[in-house]
Amino acid sequence: MGLGPEQLSSSPKPLYGFTGDAVTPVGRITLPFTIGDANRQTTTLAEFLIIDCPSAYNVVLGRPTMNDLDLVTSTRLLTVKFPTPNGVGCVRDRANHDLDPREVDYDKPTGLVEELKDISVNKAKGEKSLKLGKNLAPELKSQLTDFLKAKLDVFAWNHEDMVGIALEVMTHRFNVDPSYKPVHQKRRPMTPERYAALKEEVDKLLANKFIKEAYYPVWVANPVPVKKKNGKRRTCVNFTDLNKACPKCNTPPSQRACH
Repeated sequence: MGLGPEQLSSSPKPLYGFTGDAVTPVGRITLPFTIGDANRQTTTLAEFLIIDCPSAYNVVLGRPTMNDLDLVTSTRLLTVKFPTPNGVGCVRDRANHDLDPREVDYDKPTGLVEELKDISVNKAKGEKSLKLGKNLAPELKSQLTDFLKAKLDVFAWNHEDMVGIALEVMTHRFNVDPSYKPVHQKRRPMTPERYAALKEEVDKLLANKFIKEAYYPVWVANPVPVKKKNGKRRTCVNFTDLNKACPKCNTPPSQRACH
């Protein structure tokens, strides 16, 4: 980069890693940092700590710089989005550069996640399986398998195992702009097969008190059954209109149908 040691400021405070090891930075420097392509990019001044040690990364961004750039990250899609004068910019990890979010199989690990392998565990209600990293050492794999089998009661195998969260602990409300007029989406027609799958899922949620029927709803959004690769269906909700009325909703448009 054409920079010399004389351009670095001192930085005597050490950095600590996950293992507790301390590394003293060589120095610090403030540089312009640009993200995006030629058409949609944004720049900010970022302060970098220079570390002399082997690493898998050339640069690690901290929260101050990410906040300055208004970055919105999706760890599942290995994607970041950010506002620019020409619209929303997007940067994807090279492993997922050509990945369309609408075509992502959410039941399959993506990007840098290790390949997983099913392990069988016995349960009173029937045979269940969990997943472990395929490349684990045999001794570690055996230890983890024994540990998971001893803790099966903490897993939610079905809707009945999910006890929910008390309203006194946490509630969620949409940040709806009061100037927006409520929207009743036109009912979406569906085949008998899709309707049966949707009804089954809604009945499960009702039975376990995850949702309740609203007799006079202000906002109405269509449920959308989405077929997965294993033949089952995921129940989504078309929150497109509601997201438009939420001023601080940073969810990418391609992900707004899922709930």
